[in-house]
Amino acid sequence: MNFYEVIEHEDNYVVMKVSKEQFLMFQSMIQSQMTNEVNQVDGVSQDFSRRIVPFFMNQFSIWAKQTNDNSLASVSTILQKLKDEKRSNQKKFELGDLKKIFNPKNSKKYKLVKEAWEAFLSSRHIRDCIQRNQKTKPGSRIQYMVAIQILINELQRPFPYDKFLSKYKKAYQNRILPAEYIQPFSEFCSQSMYQEDENSTIFILGGSC
Repeated sequence: MNFYEVIEHEDNYVVMKVSKEQFLMFQSMIQSQMTNEVNQVDGVSQDFSRRIVPFFMNQFSIWAKQTNDNSLASVSTILQKLKDEKRSNQKKFELGDLKKIFNPKNSKKYKLVKEAWEAFLSSRHIRDCIQRNQKTKPGSRIQYMVAIQILINELQRPFPYDKFLSKYKKAYQNRILPAEYIQPFSEFCSQSMYQEDENSTIFILGGSC
């Protein structure tokens, strides 16, 4: 067999047939590149840290709108109201919205939203969206994957998302999570490939959220 065979080529993805040996080499190269890109980052820039909550809140809102569930329709309405009440022209979600939702004083008012947020963070939707977003650099995708678990861990605290930005930056600077959260990309590659026979593998590169 040749090194590879292109079976299908589109703007956003390529379907290739390669030997198992070549696929494992290719997979190793991707993981190595992403690891190096992460290790070159001196912690997390302030700019990136501030993009975390708006990114996840926006995806949360999209997920609530697109999921066919009556309770999520209510959640979508509440989220839209939070945006509409903002004084800024951009009307973007921010960390203060997340703090408001999880403030113990608002436990009843935002009960459905909190339950939906937890389900969203555990969903395949947000992981697929990050992994397949070709507009985001591999290193940034890894940082967003790291952020998912940090967002989930915050749910166990008495005051979720209090001082979130400083805690996230500290966790990343100390390299607490990188090896563990590079793993999802390896799993994604494994799930994306199709075993054709004993000696070759078909897999897809690319895709979009």
